[in-house]
Amino acid sequence: MSYNILNKNVNFQGTTQGTVEDLADTHSDQTISGLKTITHLTGTNVKVTNDINVFGNVSASVNISASFFYGDGSTLSNIDSISFDGSTANGILTFKDADEASVESSLTFDGSVLDFKTTSISGSGNISGSTFWGSGAGLTGILGSAVTLASGGGITDSSGLKLDVGVDAIGSLNIADKILIFDADGGDAVKRTTAGDIAGLFDPVVSTFNGQTLHRVVTVGGTETIDGEANLTFNGSVLTITGDVSGSQVISGSIGHFVTRVEATAISLGDATGLAGLGLTNGSGELDVQVSGALHISSDKVAISGSFAGSGLSFAGAEEGISSIAINLASSSGLQLSSGELSVNLNSLGTATPLFSADSIVFIDADDGSTKKSAFSNFVATMAGDGLVNNSGRFDINVSGAMALQSDKLVLSSSVAGNGLEVAAGDGQMVNTLSVKVSDFMGNGVNNRIVTAADANSMNAEENLSFGGTTLELTGTLATRDTGNTAIIMESTVGASGSLLLMRYKEIAHTCTTSAASEDIADFFTTNMIPFALGIRVTTAITRGDASSPHITKIGTVNDDDSFGTFGDNDLEQAGDNLVTSYHPANATGQNTKWFTSNHELKITYAAQPAAGALRLGLYYYEITPPTS
Repeated sequence: MSYNILNKNVNFQGTTQGTVEDLADTHSDQTISGLKTITHLTGTNVKVTNDINVFGNVSASVNISASFFYGDGSTLSNIDSISFDGSTANGILTFKDADEASVESSLTFDGSVLDFKTTSISGSGNISGSTFWGSGAGLTGILGSAVTLASGGGITDSSGLKLDVGVDAIGSLNIADKILIFDADGGDAVKRTTAGDIAGLFDPVVSTFNGQTLHRVVTVGGTETIDGEANLTFNGSVLTITGDVSGSQVISGSIGHFVTRVEATAISLGDATGLAGLGLTNGSGELDVQVSGALHISSDKVAISGSFAGSGLSFAGAEEGISSIAINLASSSGLQLSSGELSVNLNSLGTATPLFSADSIVFIDADDGSTKKSAFSNFVATMAGDGLVNNSGRFDINVSGAMALQSDKLVLSSSVAGNGLEVAAGDGQMVNTLSVKVSDFMGNGVNNRIVTAADANSMNAEENLSFGGTTLELTGTLATRDTGNTAIIMESTVGASGSLLLMRYKEIAHTCTTSAASEDIADFFTTNMIPFALGIRVTTAITRGDASSPHITKIGTVNDDDSFGTFGDNDLEQAGDNLVTSYHPANATGQNTKWFTSNHELKITYAAQPAAGALRLGLYYYEITPPTS
């Protein structure tokens, strides 16, 4: 058999029949979860939290209310209905009467566009929108600033729209170019025409201009035609005619000037007074030449009479009409006639010895081009330049210092011999021989000693440097450097091809890396270098800041990092540590070579990454160029 064990409070109501329904508590709120099938449900208030499915009818003697009702409402009564007048898709509904709405066929909305179709919009308030399409006819009060104007369209906004006079100017008109006009026949409507049509309105007096050349005189060539005459020009002052000039009337002017032939029979004058200028007179309508003095008329010709020949001149021919005139030349005049021309002939002058203190010389004065004379004294004073002086019309050499004049000769005086020089004197002040006196400016003069400068004015024969003709001897130290202050121990060009051999020394100061346990010094080895030893000095201690020892362990090239050796702790670490190590590459390939054909790095390896340190590196090497031929 089974038992039902009840715990805590249990309220019983009604006839106890031993069923669950008879055990229901009707006095307090109950929550029933899970799926339950209830045949009849009664109560003052029923609350269903989730969905409720009712498979029978729901009835109530009072109202059933809810926020929304779903489903078929066709059997509901006492509900007001409305009908639709029209069936246009997307048509907007408008009120027709109490139970009917009109579906507007001319006013639709498809979800994005409100279409007014054939109707108009009117309103007492504003109608606004981001964009308006269609005809704007009938709109008023639109500001010019609200209209979008095309660039260069010829319209501008200036408190209203107007034509834009600032559009680009046309270069030249074409007959097909279009022009706007106000058509008077069409009520001043704006219309367009072409430049060719406007040009066709004119009835030109001249339509053809032939011979358009500068300065040509224009004549009429026919109807609407003018010609620029090639044979009739006027440049502003001269009228030029190519051809004949004819006329039945008088040609008048303030001056008559004929540059072509005038035939005798072409001009007939009753009185030539108007033509007779200076030297002419009227002779019964003819022009006569007036003469006086040595000129006279002989047999209708103007002739020179013999009275023309004055002093220094002579004539040939008759007294009334001489044929030629000649110049009379005195002997020793310095002039001559040669090929009909008068010229100077100084060889014809008389001879004399000039007195330099009193006589003069002839010259041409550049100021006026005339021939003048000057006393010798003035002439010499003007001509005497540097080193010359006028001596009453003679040139004397002006001397001073060690120069002197002796027996009309220029000589050196013994005072010319300063320090380091000595003279062998001749007569008086004249010096015959000038010799160098070495002992005046050189000390320690001994045979075969090489001379060096002691100062700007003296030399010294070096006791420890001599050359006996075959051997250069040096007592002491030889130091040689190139222009870059790099030491050169020995340099020589050898062989027929000019191969160069040098023994050199290179030294650099280097700050140790602080970012790695090894480093490369770029271009430490250069082309044609054969290193043989490296000197290293620690100038600043190589430190790290902890117990690790960052001393140098290896020095070499990139691919042969110990070719200059390996080192232990305290060999190269403290300031003052120094040593010289030889170069011994492992092989003869790549950077591990004795002779470098290009620049390469020097590699330094440390026991640990340094934090500080500095070195001075000195490389001893040969520099050898290979034979060039």
